Parts: sequence; structure tokens; C-alpha cells
Amino acid sequence: MDNTNQQDDEETMETTSDKQPNYEHIDQRLNPYGNLHGGGLKFTFHGVVYQLVLLTYAAKRAEKNNRSFYLISESVEFEKFDDLVIDDHDKIIFLQAKHCSGKKSYSEKDFCKPTTRTDNDVSLAKYYDSWIRLKASQFSKMQNGKPKPSRYILFTNRDIHQSQEFLEDYPIRQEMDDFYFQESKTLRFKKDESRQKFIDTIYSYSEEIKKYSLDIKEISAEIIRFDIVVDEQRYSKDLKIQQLQNEIKDVANLLNNSTSDRNSNGQPKLKRVKCNTSPNKNHRHPISIREKALVALAQDYQFDNILPQEIKILSEKLSALLTKQEDRISTKTALIFLAGVFDHDINQFLDELEIKIQQPSEEQLGELLLQEIKDDVDVGPRQIYHALNYRIMDWFKNRQSCVLKWTEFKGFIKAEKADMQYILRSGKKTVLEDEYRNCPLFPFNVQVSVEKLYEFLTSSTDENNIAIVTGIGIRARVYATIQLLLKNRKLFNSDWLFQDFAPLINQSELEIFAAPSCKFAIIDCLKIDITQQQIDTMKSSLKIVTEKYKKKIVLLMKDNMAQTVSTQLFKADENEKIQMDCSSLVQPWIKVDKLTSSQIQEICQPCQDWYLKLGGKDYVLKDIIENSTSNFMTNISDLDLLCKIACDLKESPTNLESLLPYGIYVQNDLIQGVPVYDIRDLIYNVTCQIIAVDNVKNKQTFIQQLHEWLKVNDENSKKISRFTDQESQFHHPHIRYILIEDKHISVLEDYGDAKIAIYISNESNWKAKKVDKKYSYICISCMNDYNYQSATMISCSSTELNLPKPIRYDIGQGSKIDDPKDIIYFTGAPSSVSIISAQAGFGKSSFCLATRQQWIDQPSSNIKWLIYVLLPQLNLSSSENFEAAFTHAVTQVNWKSWEISLVLQDLVSKSNVTLLFDALDEVKNEHHFKVINQWINQYASAANIIVTTRPHALNKISLTLSEKNASCNYYGLKEYTKDQQLQYIRQYINAIQTLKYNINQQQIDQHIDQVSKQINQKLQSIKTTGKCLYGIPLEIYHLCEIITPHFIPDLKHRNQIDLQTAYAQIENITTTLLIQKFIAVKLHLFLEKHLNIPSATLLQWKHQIVGLTSSYLELLMIFAYKQTFNLDYSFLSLYLRRYCYSSAMINDLNDTGLVCVYYTDQFHLKFNHHTYQDYFAALFILKGIVISDPLCQHIKSMIYKYRYHPRYRILLSLAAHLSITGDNFIPSFNTLNCNHQLYLWEVIAGQSDDDLLGAAKTKLYKTCLNQYSCKQRQRLADLLYNKEWAQQLIECIHQVSQQQPLSSMNDDYDDQQILILRPSHFNVVTNQELTSFFMQNIRNQLQNKTYVVNYTQNYLKRGILSAAELAKLFQQIIRQDDLDWYWDIDGGFSAMALLDNDFNQSLADYFIKRIEKDPSWRINPALNAMYLLYHDDLKKESKHACLNIIPYFIKYYNYLTSTDQLHALIHSSYRTIFNYLFELPHYISHKTRLYYEILDDYDEEFKYAILLFRSLLWIAMQVGIAVKINENHQIQFTHEFITTINLNKDVQSQIFSNIQIGILLRLKLHINKEKRLELNDGWANLMDQAVQNKLEHSVYSALSCQTIEVLGKRSIDHLIQYAELACKIYYNLHRYNLMTLKLANILLQYAKKCQNIDRDEWPRQGGIMAVGYVGRFFNQDFANFLTYRSKLWLDNLYMSEEALVIIDQTLAQIAVQDRDEYYRTAIEAYKSCLLNIKCATNR
Repeated sequence: MDNTNQQDDEETMETTSDKQPNYEHIDQRLNPYGNLHGGGLKFTFHGVVYQLVLLTYAAKRAEKNNRSFYLISESVEFEKFDDLVIDDHDKIIFLQAKHCSGKKSYSEKDFCKPTTRTDNDVSLAKYYDSWIRLKASQFSKMQNGKPKPSRYILFTNRDIHQSQEFLEDYPIRQEMDDFYFQESKTLRFKKDESRQKFIDTIYSYSEEIKKYSLDIKEISAEIIRFDIVVDEQRYSKDLKIQQLQNEIKDVANLLNNSTSDRNSNGQPKLKRVKCNTSPNKNHRHPISIREKALVALAQDYQFDNILPQEIKILSEKLSALLTKQEDRISTKTALIFLAGVFDHDINQFLDELEIKIQQPSEEQLGELLLQEIKDDVDVGPRQIYHALNYRIMDWFKNRQSCVLKWTEFKGFIKAEKADMQYILRSGKKTVLEDEYRNCPLFPFNVQVSVEKLYEFLTSSTDENNIAIVTGIGIRARVYATIQLLLKNRKLFNSDWLFQDFAPLINQSELEIFAAPSCKFAIIDCLKIDITQQQIDTMKSSLKIVTEKYKKKIVLLMKDNMAQTVSTQLFKADENEKIQMDCSSLVQPWIKVDKLTSSQIQEICQPCQDWYLKLGGKDYVLKDIIENSTSNFMTNISDLDLLCKIACDLKESPTNLESLLPYGIYVQNDLIQGVPVYDIRDLIYNVTCQIIAVDNVKNKQTFIQQLHEWLKVNDENSKKISRFTDQESQFHHPHIRYILIEDKHISVLEDYGDAKIAIYISNESNWKAKKVDKKYSYICISCMNDYNYQSATMISCSSTELNLPKPIRYDIGQGSKIDDPKDIIYFTGAPSSVSIISAQAGFGKSSFCLATRQQWIDQPSSNIKWLIYVLLPQLNLSSSENFEAAFTHAVTQVNWKSWEISLVLQDLVSKSNVTLLFDALDEVKNEHHFKVINQWINQYASAANIIVTTRPHALNKISLTLSEKNASCNYYGLKEYTKDQQLQYIRQYINAIQTLKYNINQQQIDQHIDQVSKQINQKLQSIKTTGKCLYGIPLEIYHLCEIITPHFIPDLKHRNQIDLQTAYAQIENITTTLLIQKFIAVKLHLFLEKHLNIPSATLLQWKHQIVGLTSSYLELLMIFAYKQTFNLDYSFLSLYLRRYCYSSAMINDLNDTGLVCVYYTDQFHLKFNHHTYQDYFAALFILKGIVISDPLCQHIKSMIYKYRYHPRYRILLSLAAHLSITGDNFIPSFNTLNCNHQLYLWEVIAGQSDDDLLGAAKTKLYKTCLNQYSCKQRQRLADLLYNKEWAQQLIECIHQVSQQQPLSSMNDDYDDQQILILRPSHFNVVTNQELTSFFMQNIRNQLQNKTYVVNYTQNYLKRGILSAAELAKLFQQIIRQDDLDWYWDIDGGFSAMALLDNDFNQSLADYFIKRIEKDPSWRINPALNAMYLLYHDDLKKESKHACLNIIPYFIKYYNYLTSTDQLHALIHSSYRTIFNYLFELPHYISHKTRLYYEILDDYDEEFKYAILLFRSLLWIAMQVGIAVKINENHQIQFTHEFITTINLNKDVQSQIFSNIQIGILLRLKLHINKEKRLELNDGWANLMDQAVQNKLEHSVYSALSCQTIEVLGKRSIDHLIQYAELACKIYYNLHRYNLMTLKLANILLQYAKKCQNIDRDEWPRQGGIMAVGYVGRFFNQDFANFLTYRSKLWLDNLYMSEEALVIIDQTLAQIAVQDRDEYYRTAIEAYKSCLLNIKCATNR
């Protein structure tokens, strides 16, 4: 190693030692071999490695560029350029690599060294000799003999010292240079005087030049002529004497000046001289080859006569000098050099020689090669790199071969890629092996291998190379076959490949089959459906694999694909034919059958006592494999699935932990609601013979009610009664209903179905009469209503009776469900949907979780599914199928894919599935409601479904149940009884001491009564001093949690209990304070766990809780706020930037006992109760609303946007109460600061005009005041005093204070909430061809009012007619003039309600027509029919038809005997109804014409539009929707939605816009707005004069425009004949400056007609005054008219004078610049007329 290398190594060592202490270097005794030095091969092998890497790199680049090449190395034919030769056919590269580990730089002298020296690495002479020979060789010629473009490269990693003096950059394009590297340089010799020394060197040392012989032909005074002879060829050359003489003299002088006389030995020597040429090492002037050549000639006797005398004198000195310099040259060489014989060749060589310096080292070059490979391959590039280098080395060491063809190199790469792909793809085989290696059932107890596949794989024939395997469980069966082959040593494990379908359709991947290791491949096609295009591609791929690579292929396919693929794959094809011998197969594929029952038993035998978890419940395997109540046995006949399932088996049960706090649950009473019917609905619609009525306390009142209900107008609009209680009138044809007593029962036989008897008695008396089997009947019991409007059903004669839908479910009279299992595991058919409705905190979620836990804990040998679905956690962004519910966040269970598949199969086959849909009211996405309803309706007939919700969200449930397939039941949860309270407290205390403390049970039992008593006292304080937002069960849990830190330590250390500390400062406890204390306790426990600080210490200073948990509180508040308002996740990042937090802190929140943290792509907190989320969101609102910050504005905007939304009422109630009480968790909020206390209220109530009707705002205020005590309400009223924005709020505070007690429920709905269910409908389509006679017969039957309902039902059920055909018949019937007057109310309405999706607008128009005819009688039957018909899933046309009728129910609201049905429709579907009513703009623009007197008739012209608008306002009042006029003067409605009436731009719409705004503003002033909306009188009195004027201007402006033409009786030509109307029209045209010549001429024409008629009243009644308004268009004709009329009658004279005054005033107001010809004409006519009228006056 030279000094440079040693220095480099030392520097490297020093650098290394800086990074890591080298203790061995410090003490050599630790390493006795530390001073050894490398040698031998260590200093030569690196060159070989370098050359190999360079060879590989060059070949890879050529291959990458897709070139056909030969790679040659170490071939003697290529002389000194033999390291690397690449021949591309059209060009060739000769490269010599000079690599040095020390990287010592070359210098100029290295290029000038003789070839005989050992250190002649870069001697130009030897490379010139090789260049000469290669130029003449066949390698440098094309096949046609022409020279082949060649490159000669000297390649080194060294640098060249002072290269700039004799080298320059070689200009070569980067993309054309295979050996371009970024940090390297390519140089060549300069073409200046610096080149001469290198030319001289080549002349001096070239062996090729020495080969030439010289024959001197002539020497004369002028010339020396000689021949150069080589290979028997002669070349003649001349040398001029004169030129030689001059050069010799110069050299002689130079030598003379450069030598001294003698040295110490008597020899001449060179002087030390300064010269411009480069000195030698001893600073002496060098002797050039030219000088040597001239001296050589001077010493040759042949040239004595021609040489100058000067050089002869120095001959002795020169001889001695040249001997010393050992550089004598021959005369031949001298002549060749001086004649420049080879100058051209040498210069060409120097031009072509590329010197590449500073090239990469072997390590760098290796990295570059690796990068080239990485660019080409996706997998295993480093492995391919090493394998490729090994292959090149293997080729390089072969002495018999020095040429590598491009095809061989490509083969190297292809083989390595194939092997690498094979290795990679073997990973899938490994996955397959692991799949069964981890299966406890493998190896199987029975032989399940596929015999025919075994034969196929062991056969040696080449004709049978493809097999298709199909059937059930084939993956496991095929793997078992392979294992059998391995066991029998027919196969090695490395011989086979398991692969998916991709390589067969992507031929670029087929190389994996080229791997020598691969004998056959199994292709898994089970998960795809193969297209025809893929089959075509697969055919050609299989041809390559089987014929070219000689591999066998096994295709695993589904049954439905096997036939298609085999037919296409094995059919004869002349061009592409793949042979497969199928003679041994029954089919052209191998069919695998499912496992038999006995096989399953044997396979499962090793694990038969193990446990399998299904939906969170553990089952013993041996029990469920014999189960017939599920599809489980069918599924595990698939061996693949059985193996998957077996991987989930456990040797012992692992039941899930209860999700209830401490596992405690005490069932509060579950009450089934009793359906309550409207008695009139029953009377009108139930087709039976007797209606027995029970619980009638005042018989006379009930009879009077019947008379009133059953009174109608006949054809002559005369009031008649269809009911009688007089026996003498029973036979009257108008009488339909009769009141009977016991003696009258027998007369029913005479009337048959023509009469309906009403029997007043109690149930026991009715049963005693024993007539229930003889007649069809219903027995009902009246509710305790003063007017007997509603009743419950006691019994009926048949379930086939067509009962109406109930108007509500009564919980108060409902029956308690003793065992909830009766509704959870419904043993009979049909299945049911159960709705459990209760307020927040009543235990709806606890009911679901407890039910789930009971199901988990109860041993069972039959599979029963109970799936808990937490609806707010649903994420339906990727799928709307029910599979989307099977996540841990939603179901609290980790589901396997096979479990989900099994559940869905059991749902289809109706196999013991119960779905618990919890917390419907907390769902925020409207689209989610739609999907959830789809799920409920889809699975209602296959599973028992339980839905829990708060009452306000009941209208979100839209059921479409068929009576035959499913039923619906309504349930409510009651508050805890005292016994249940005590039971809960006992269980809680026992659980606490069992789970957390080691306390003697006897100590616990001694104090349970004391604890229970104190907690119950606190529960009573909640009832008496404050109002609760949620029910007793949750309150008890909170109170128990609050006492935990006090109860247990007291009991443990002092054996006594003092709970006063726990309830300090909350003597008058409210819900807000209860939650505060509960959260404080949870945070105590959180700190005790994480900081190990005893909770008792913290309780002494409350502020410490906030200080130590502030960061966690911030996280809880911001997440609660974000999730409550469903904000983007970016909101968290924006806000949390201000605080120090981490993901670990968010995960710590799991330990608070308040939330569960979930993370997928984002964090989500599931609060243990939705009220906790509302509470923390309220804290965040109060904290943010008091600061001047963009966050404050954001909070205000959210409150303002959602304050009327029912979902946010608890949140606002909590926030409102906290604004008066405060909370330590929000220290920035100061309850002593009056402004802080009013900030929230100012946002809630600050805008007085955002709810003009006031209904929504009143409900909002009452919600927010719900938690306030009397003192707090008074304090708030005092704070609000003199606040202009708070007047309505102050009034509401006074109203609330006078209405004690407040309702404990925050929702607007009570427990008797109405459910809207879809009626049964019949999807039967008839194929029967009905003759016209048959249709006429059916039409006649349907005209029978008594049986129309029964006939309609029968036709639909039996499939005789479809609903569409019946709708056409009804359309024909309602157009008949002879139709019975009572047909509609006696059955027609109800029959048409059965048409479902075929109800149409024609039938709806009939409803409207009949309602308008006699609303007092027909409104109720029509509403009942619509109540039965309407549901949210009606198709668009039918729904539209139904919605057209609803405004008329509102219009005649006062005629309804019961409003429950209408309110039910409105509350369940108000959003749909709103969307329909918002078609108002289209109606106005297209159904309303514009004309002059429209404002006089607007109450009639806009009649329907006003009706729709009134309906919108009425619905808003009922539901609590805020109504306002926005900044664009549009009516805006705000509730769960924000929507606006967007009227069009036409004049009619603008008129109506002003009308509705005027109505709304005037309506705002009415005290009883709802009553005013229900009145049917005209609304003209709601329009003030300002609105009238504005509307008139709009109308007249539009009509005066030429683009609007009003024709017919509405045109001005027709209207002008009415004098008063004409006067009004022309007055307004004048008033709004809209008069035109055309309008004036219309008036003139009619005035001329009336001018000469003496007694015509038109002039007197307004015609004359109308003339006064024509203004500048007044002319002589108008003057003549006034003059003539003033002469006839005195009153005409006075009117003419008044008209002229108006004309004069009008003309005077015209600006000077506008006084045109019309003006001048008008002035002249005015003067003339005035003069004539004065004359008439004088007379």
C-alpha cells in the first residue's frame, strides 16, 4: 500500500473514532492483531472485482436500452483494450479500465513512459500500437467492409495532475455515452503545441513504428528520398535538405549553449539554464526526440556533405552526451520522425482516445448498478444484483469463453427475475401453509385429498398439463392433496407455487413460471368472476406456461365459472390449441363435493370440547355442529370455512366483559303501549255488523255525539242524519247506523250488512249475550274522554276485519312486560319490530346492553344471534349495506368475515336473529336515517328488531310492514320504583366493594339502608327543587358514583358513613350540578390512577382538579363540541394548536370513565352517555363565547344555526343553566359577571325577527329555562330588565313561573307518541284477461258503497285485479253522475286508500272536491283514508297526490272531531310535506295570470297559493319551526333544516312575495296566531295600505310594458267598459307615471262611443275622471268629449272641470326638456276645452 492509501486509511480511522470510541485502538493488548497489514490478493483482487462490476454495468445499460450486443472481456485479440468490449453491430466500444484503490493521480510523464517500463499503465505508445492493430482488424469493420464507428476509452477512477495543461473536455452527448457518470470527466488531448511531446513519445517507443523498414533511394543537396516498407508494401517519402540544415543549426546552437566543456570525468555535460521549456527533474534542459533525430543524422556519414559545419565540431560532445542520456535513436527512426510519416495516424489516435477520469469506485459503481436494477425490477433488486454479478463472474472465469451475447445476458436477468418472482410468490404459498399450519384441526383425521388431482399431479404425460378444480372447500382439499404428495415423497415442497389469477391475465408476470424450481402452480381464481377478455388472455398465457415452460397448472374456480372457462379453454382452435386429456374425468374439471356430516364430526373430534365465539357469545363446538336452528352446519360443510372457523376456537370460554357500569342492571318497568283508535275511524271503516261500546259513563252524551258525527248533507245540501236510536226509523234508506238494545239483536238478521248496529254495554254483558259467534263485531272500550273520541280494542269476531291504524299508543293503560325475553326472543311468527321510547337517562341503552349480556351469559346449544347496533357510530361512507354495521365501534364486537356472512344467511332464512338498534335519536346524518329505515324494513320479516329512541326522533322511523310478515309494538320505560332504587343501590355498593376494595360483606349490609335513605332523599330533592333532563335510573347511578370516594373509606377505616361531605353545597341538587359532581369524582379517580394522589387530598381544594386535568378537560370539551355539531376533523387541529397535547393523552381519556377512544384514520370519542357529550359541549360553548376570538364567532354561528333543532335542546338547556350557575371546569367564565351570564342568552334570543310566529322561540326558551329554579329565573329576569332583545324571553319567564311544575321532559312529545305505519299492500300482478263484461260487473260491485272496501281487498288479495287496474275503475266510477251521494264516506275513500302506489292525482282531486263540498262531514273520513294511505315510501306520483290533499285538512281544521291523525301525519312527515309545499313558486308562475284587477281578487286568484302558505305556517306552529324574513326578503323556515321559499322573478311571484310578507308581518301582531291561521275567511284584512300600494305599482309597471299582453275578459279593452274600474286603472297608470299613447287611445275609443249617448252612465261613474289621467296624451278628441258631456249634465260639468285641473297639474310638472309635440298638442287642447267649459258654466 502506498503512502496515499495509508494516509486515507488513517483519516478514515480518525473519522470512525470520532463517531464511536475505538477502545481497541487505545489499548492494543485487547487486539493482538491490530497492526497487521494487508497484501497479496487484497491489492489485486479489487481490480478484478471492479472489472466484473463494470462489465455487468455496461451489459445492463445496453440491455436496458434494448440493444443487441456482444460483451467481450480479456480477449488477446483486443490487445490493450481487452478489459471491456461492447459490439452493438453498428458500433463498437474498446475500453481499458485502470482502477486504483489508493486513487493516486496520473501525471503528464505517465503518458510518456516507454513500453518497456513496468509502471506503464497509461503509456500512450502501447495503446497506440493496439489502436493501430484494432483499426486494421475485422472487429472495426462492418459486414460490407466499411469502417465501423469505434470508441477507444481509457477508464480510471484516478485524477490527472495538471490535466488542464494538455487535456480538454471531450464533447460527447450524455444520452449517447453508456459510461457517463455525474461526478466524472471525459477528456482528450489538446490540439496545440502541448500535444507534440506525446507524438514524440509514440515515435520513440511504438513497437508498431519499429516494424517498418527503410530503404534510402537518394541523397542530394536538395532532398533525401527514401521508401518505407511494411508487409511488402512500399511508401515513398521526401525530406528537404534546406529544412534539415536550418533545424540542425538551431539544435547545434542550443546544444552548444546548454553544455560545458567537460565534467570531472572529462565528459561534456549540460548546463543549468533557464528556459521556457519544461526542465527535467534536475532542472536541466531536456533533449527532445527531434533534437535526438537531428544529432543521429549528424553522426551518420551518409549525410556528411549536407550537414552544417557547426554540428560536426560538437560531434565528440554529442556522442558522450547522448550516451549519458541513453536516448540514442537510429537513423531510420530519425528519418521517419523528421519526415512526419505517422503524424496523421498518431494525431487521429490522440483525437479518438477518450480518457475518463474520476470514475466511480467499485463500491460506487456497484450502487449505480443496483440502482439500474431497481429501476427495472419491483422486487428483490439487491438479490438480483448479487445473482447477476455471480453469473457474470461465472462466465468470466470460464477460460473457454470470453464473449457474452446479449441473449445470454437477457437470459441471466430473466432467470433471476423469474427466480425472484418465484421466491416472492412463494410468500403466498407460505401464507397458505400458515393458514393450515395454525389450524388446530390440521392434519385432518379423515382423508380429504382429491384423488383425481393426485393422479393429475403424479402423471408423467406431457399432454395433460391443465386441471380445473371446482366445488366446495377446494383450497383446503387441494392443500391436503399436496401434503399427501409430500408425505409419499412424490413432491418436494419447493416444487410447487401457489398464486392468484394475476399472472395469467398479465403476461409480463409469466416469467415466474420460467423459474427452474417450479414444477407446477396452483392458481386461485375463487375470488373473481372471469370475463371473456380475461379468458382469451388466459388461453395464450397457459399456452406459454404449459408448452414453453413445461409446467402443470391447477386452476381453482367457482362452480359457475368452471363450465364457462372449460368450454372456452379446451375448445378446438386451429391457431391456439391447448391439449388436455380429460378422458379420465367425468367432466372437463375435477368436482369436489361438500363434507358429509360424519366427515365433519370426525374432523372436529380433536376440538369438539373447545369454544367458538359467535357474535360475542361462546358456544361449545360439539353442540353447535349438531344445531339445526342456524346455517352453521351448512357453512362448515365447506372445509375452507371450517378451517377458518377452527382458527378461532379456544380451549376455554372468554366471555365479553359487561358494558354496563360495574355490570349492574336493575330492570325498570317495560310497558307495552295499548293501541288507541279514533271511534269515528272504527265506525266509518270497520265493516262489521255490531260495534259494542264499553265504558260509556254518560249514555245520552254519547248518543248526542253519534248524532253529530253521523249528520251529513244530502244531494240538495240538506242536513240529514244517518244514525238513529229510534226503532221506528231503522228501515229508513238514509239510515246506516242504528243504536240497538238487547231486544233488537234479532232484527239484525233482517238487515244483513246494510245496517251497522251500535250496542252500548260492558264486555261481560256482551259476552253473556253469546252473539259474538253469530255476527261479525268489534268490542271497544271508550277512553276517559269527555267527548268519547277515542277507544281501545277489547275483542273482535275475526282477525280479517280491516281495522284502521291506531292514532297513538297509550302507555298509561298499557300492560307491564314481566319478562323482556317475550319481546327479544319472539318464538312465533311473524317476527316483530319493537319501538322502545323514553327520555334520556331512562335506561334505553342499559336495557340493550343488559339484554345482550344476559344472552352472552346464558348457556345455549342452539345458535341465537343478538346483535347490538349503536346507531350513532355507524359509518356509511363506503357502503350502505348492513355489513357496514359489523364494526367494533358499532357492535362492541370484533367480527370475523365468516361470522358476518353467517349472520346474513340466518337473516335471510329467518333463523333466530335479534337486532338491537340503540340510540336512534343520536344519529345526526339524515342519510343515515334513510338507510336505517331500509334495514329495519328489509329485515323486519326475518328478525326481531328492537329500536330505542327518545320521543322526538320517533318521526324518523318509517316502517313499511306487511301484516302477514311482521308486526310492530310500542313500548315505554318507566322510572324506577322505590324497590328498584333500593335494589340498584344495593347492587352498586356490593359491586364496588367486590371489584375495588376488600371490605367485609357484613359491614356493607349494615349500612345499605342508611345509604339508600340518603340517596333517596337526594332523588326527592331533584323532584322538588329543580328539573331533570333525564330519568331516574341515570340519576341513581350518578348519585352512587358521587358517594364512592366517601362511602368506602369511611366504611373501611371508621366503620361509619357520613355522606354529607359528598353532597356539600348541592343541597338543592339539579341535573347540571349532579353531572358536575359526577365528572369531578371521575376525574379524582383518573388522577388517583395516573398520579397516585389520594382522592381525599384533592377534595380539600376543588381548583386542583381543574389545574391537574385542564389539558384533558380541553380535549374532552373540544371533541364533544366537534362531534356534537358534526364538524370537520380539521377544526380540532385548528383549535388544539393552542394547547400541549399528544395522541397518548387522547388515549388516556379511556381512563376517565366518561368516554371510549376509537381510532381509525382519526380519533373519535364515544361518550358513555350522550348527555356527557352535551355537557362538555356546553362547557366549551360557555368558555368560548366570552372571549373576543374567531372561535367566539364560530360558536355563535353554530348556536344560531341549530338552536331550533330538537337534537340540540338538551345541550342548550345545560348551557343555559351553566350560564347562571357556572362550573369550575370553565374558569374563564365568571358567574359574577352579568355580561358573561347574558352572552349565551343574547345569542339565543338576540334576533327578534328570526321567528315571526314565535312558536319555535317559545319552545326554545322553555327548554333553556327547564333547569332554572324560581330564584334563578327571577335573577335572569332582573338581568334582562331593559334589554330590548329580551322582551319575549322575559314574558316567557313569567309564563313558566306561573306554570308549576315544569315538565320533566325536554322533548315536545309525550309517551303517547303516534307511530305512522305503512298499511298492508298487495304486490300481486294478474295475468288474467278481463272481458269488458267482466270489468263492467266489477265496476258495478265497486259502486256498492257497503261492500266497496271488501271487494277491493278481495280483488287485490286474490290477484283478480292489480291496484293500477282498480285505480282506473275508480276514476270511471267517480265521474258517474248517478253515484250514490254517500259512496265516498261509506267506503269509497277507504277503498281508494288501499291502492298504495297506484293512488293518483285524479283520485286526489276527487277527495278535494268532496271535502270542499261538505267539509263538516267529509273531512274526517277523508283524513282517516289518507292516514291509512300515506307513508314515506310511496312512489313520487302517489305521494304528490296525497300531499295535494293535506292543505285542505289544515284549511278545515276546525271541522275535525279528532286532530290526532293530522298531527301524526304532520309530525312524522313534516319535512316531506314541506318539500312538497315548496312547489309553490312553480304553481304561482304557471297557474296564475297577470291582469289589472288581480289585487282586488288576490284572495281568490292566489287562493291555492295562500292555502299552501297558510299550511306551511300552520305546520311551523305545530312542529315549532322558526319563520323569518331573510335579507333577500324571502320566507325562511328553520328547524332540523333551513329552507327558503324561492319565488321566481315574474310579476305574479313578486306580487305573491309581497302578499306573504304582508300576511306574515300582520300575523306577527296577532296574539293567537294559530287560531288566526285556522280561520277560513279571507285574508284581505291582513293587507295594509303600504303593501297595497307596493303591489299596485308592480302590477301596473308590468302591464304597461309592451311585452305583456292580457287578453279576453282580463284585457283593458274589456275592463274599460266598467267605469269605476276604468277610473281606478287610469288613476294608477297616472299615479305611477306609466301612461302611454296606446293606453290613452284605448280610453279615447270607448269615450267616443259614449259621447253622444245622453243617458249613458259611463262618463258619470268614472269615465270623465279617467280622461283626466291621460296627461300629456290629452288631445282635441278628449277635449271634445269633455265639452260635450259638460253641456249635457251638471254633474258631468263638475267632473270635467275636475279632470281639467288634474290635466293642468300633470302638464305643469313635465320638465322643459321633455315638452315634445304631444305636450304642445295637450296644451292647446286643454286651453280650448277650458274655454268651452267656462262658457258652459256661464250659461
